[in-house]
Order: sequence, then C-alpha cells, then structure tokens
Amino acid sequence: MSELFGNYRLLERIGGGGLGEVYRAQGPGGPEVALKRLAQPYLGDPGYVANFAAEARISSMLSHECLATALDAGRVDGWPFLALPLALGGSLQDRLVDGPLHPAQLPALASSLGRGLEAIHNAGFTHSDLSPANLLYKDEQPLLADFGAATAIGSAQPTPLGTFSYMCPEQVRSQPLDARSDIFLSLIHI
Repeated sequence: MSELFGNYRLLERIGGGGLGEVYRAQGPGGPEVALKRLAQPYLGDPGYVANFAAEARISSMLSHECLATALDAGRVDGWPFLALPLALGGSLQDRLVDGPLHPAQLPALASSLGRGLEAIHNAGFTHSDLSPANLLYKDEQPLLADFGAATAIGSAQPTPLGTFSYMCPEQVRSQPLDARSDIFLSLIHI
C-alpha cells in the first residue's frame, strides 16, 4: 500500500477502532508517524467530526513523554486527521494475550501511567478511556494514547464515551468526572 494523504504517504494500515483508522505514514522530511483519521463512514456525521476535532484539540494541547499526543492535526479534503508518535511495540492489550505482565514490568507501566495522567489532569482534563488498547509501547516506553473520550475536569459526558468495560461508575451514570475517575481506572491495570 502506498497512498498519498495530503503531505503524508500512507505506508500500511496498522490499526483502527470503531471510529478511526490508523496508518504508518511518512511525513514531509520527518520520521514515520502514526496517522489517525476518522473512518470514512463517519465523515458525513457532524457529531463524529466534532468529537474527532475535540480529540485533536485536546491532544494538541498536551505534551509529555508518557503521552502519545498530536505532532500534527488538520484536514485533507475535509477528512480530519492526527499525526501521532509511531508506537510499534503494540498495546498493553496485545501484551496481555499471553497472560499477565511479568512483575518486573509493572513499575515502568505504573510510573508512565501516573506521570501521563498527572500531565492530563494538570491541563484540566480526564482521559476517560484507560483501556489496555489505549496504552501503547514505543520501544519499551508505555504511552497513554487516544484522547477521544477526554473530558474537561468537572464536566459530564451526556452520552458516555470510551470503552464500556473500563468506565468508572460516575462515567456510566453521566456524572461529572475528575482526576479520581482516571485513578480508579488506572488501578484496574495495575
């Protein structure tokens, strides 16, 4: 596969979820990135486009070594995208397929998760989707990714966003979220 998408050459599809597609991509003169774009079936839905734009805005506001935040964001022919650090080490979900992590791996995971959440909370947001699929590894460095369900601290999601089995009780009830919501979820991983 080699398809041009704006200034990026899409090299291969490396993932995707319900609403997005993720490609290994080469940017203009820079390192390879993970290019995430809204899945084509949702391009005509203003709600999904607005949610993707919110994710891009929040991701662009954050910067921390434990977060997979936007390197670039925009639209190509109306198609919203985010360029993110390329993390080819798989997700925590991938690593758990063969069983639990070795105890020696837990301190690095806990430290990265804690420091990443601290950066998100200090910026005034909750992550709100701490599923194993959203903890990526760049080499052996865990990165917290996917800010599509991120919410301003103290606000509620009218319709809960995120992975249902990893939602805290107040999120399921559409109640206001704060740092404690993410801390509750982070304890599930550790």
